Amino acid sequence: MQLLSHLIRAPALTGAVAPSSQFLARAMADAARGAGHIVELGAGTGAVTRALARQHPDATLTLVELQPALARRLARSFPQARVVGQPAAWVLDGYEGDVAQAGTARPALAAQRAASLPRPALGPRADGVLGRGDGDDGDDGDDSDDSDDGADGRSGRIALVSSLPFRSLPPAVHAQTRRAILDFLTRHTGSWLVQFTYAPRAPFDAGPGFRWMRGRTIVANIPPATVWTLTPAP
Repeated sequence: MQLLSHLIRAPALTGAVAPSSQFLARAMADAARGAGHIVELGAGTGAVTRALARQHPDATLTLVELQPALARRLARSFPQARVVGQPAAWVLDGYEGDVAQAGTARPALAAQRAASLPRPALGPRADGVLGRGDGDDGDDGDDSDDSDDGADGRSGRIALVSSLPFRSLPPAVHAQTRRAILDFLTRHTGSWLVQFTYAPRAPFDAGPGFRWMRGRTIVANIPPATVWTLTPAP
């Protein structure tokens, strides 16, 4: 019911009538295998988040959710995660190392590229960060673009796991988010995007230099959904 109420208020930003099924959530989490850091875009009610937390307990988890009520719910349900109530483009432009600096690590870049996006209503913190993962002091001092394992043995590879409704996003938001994702994948060696669609075609045109790979189609989901992964072309 909570997702339905958000769909009524903001249909272009919500995109789904029902949360992802456990079958789709597991397939999305499977596609993030090997990541030491996971950034979930459009975490919503936490259906995919639960599978990510269960299947990747050692990975750091950053949850991006623009709807304030859903973001607060995520912060309560996943205290080990960092929950950011800002547009995905802002968070990706400000992501350095293993934590998202909520668009502040690259302030000039984030401000310039996200200028056309509406400023969201944030949660209780001025920077839009509602929760923090354990052991995070908010200043990692490392913009590691490499995919080597860290000192704690955790993989340095980053998976972006997205439930954003690209087919229904407003054009300006679609363009900014697409650009931020492609920049992120270029900047962080070894990173990849996991995205599902209800249509049989790729989620969006990534252009030259990137490659979509079609994964499993989850017929048990309502409606059936296909999981895709996007990586820079070799």
